Amino acid sequence: MKAADRPAARRMVVKIGTSLLRQSGPGLNRRMMRSLAKQIAEVRRAGCEVVVVSSGAVGGGMMTLRLSRRPTDTATLQAAAAIGQPRLMQAWAAAFSAQDLQVAQVLLTNEGLRERWRFLNAKKAISKILDLGVVPIVNENDTVAVEELTFGDNDKLSALVSAMVDAELLVNLTDVDGFYATSGTGKRELMKVVTDIRPEWLAPEPARGLTLGGMTAKLKAAEIALQSGIPVVIAGGRTPRVLARLLCGADVGTRFVPKGSALKGKKKWLSFFPVPAGQIVVDPGAVHAVTQNCRSLLPSGILRAVGHFPRQSCVSVVTEEGREIARGVSFYSSAEIGLIAGGPSSGIRHKLGLPETAAAPPEVIHRDSLVATVGHGGQE
Repeated sequence: MKAADRPAARRMVVKIGTSLLRQSGPGLNRRMMRSLAKQIAEVRRAGCEVVVVSSGAVGGGMMTLRLSRRPTDTATLQAAAAIGQPRLMQAWAAAFSAQDLQVAQVLLTNEGLRERWRFLNAKKAISKILDLGVVPIVNENDTVAVEELTFGDNDKLSALVSAMVDAELLVNLTDVDGFYATSGTGKRELMKVVTDIRPEWLAPEPARGLTLGGMTAKLKAAEIALQSGIPVVIAGGRTPRVLARLLCGADVGTRFVPKGSALKGKKKWLSFFPVPAGQIVVDPGAVHAVTQNCRSLLPSGILRAVGHFPRQSCVSVVTEEGREIARGVSFYSSAEIGLIAGGPSSGIRHKLGLPETAAAPPEVIHRDSLVATVGHGGQE
């Protein structure tokens, strides 16, 4: 690996999969957890802050309950998480205590990050935990989450956390050495460096016993992190001193390299977290202005609003065919957009009957609050 490609970082997120934390009998693999805690302590001493995204709560609960397959009904899944989560944190606390480090439990829900103020509060809380010299252990709050409000899997959660805390590296530790792809000769080969994630690599995989997601989930998570400009490494968690070796530039696992401009600030939140409250349908000229010229969305390019939403709502900007091309925060409500759509910005105040003292910006969505969407996230 070239020096310029080395995954050195001042802050990294380490995702640890259930496959590393489970053992043949009931309970967690505490030996593995002690090894990982020792590695994390080592890279912290080298000046790298570490946020841990740990799977294992549901898996730990399942092992305690002696369930061989992941539950399919929400109530049993939540019960398994409720049983497994305290055991998981107790095990991590013991592992890090041996390194003279304290841990903090951070439970997140997708719904809780959809509002920007909650997103910012979570970001500040994790930053403060790091400032205090404590290791944040992040997991989804599976006990209260329901299907439509979940992140989906901890691979995706780790990518979203990486974007939220402005990490400089995401390391996804698993039970394989990296990502294997089929070569032109038909053989599966370990990919050392990936610059483009191919669509054929993203075919769904079935759940594997205690785990959810598989390599497909890791690749989809990598896409999210790369869009935020965060390099990703998928590597074997049993590789000796894997974290320290990665920070020193060792050729370990599969490295995914971001390219192009990275999402920053508010655009990260817009691209990945909120659920749009409605839609704004735009004409081809507005599509070009937003996606190609990075311009603000003006009323002249709007055809109509779909749904009912107030001012300052996150909305989806779509073509006449319904394809989403951007997301942004609309200054105007759906009712107001219905009145000003297709007209010039100079006529906004008159059409809405606003007094001279009332705010009436010429843009429906300013470019600073607008992100063009691609795949699971966006680009500037």
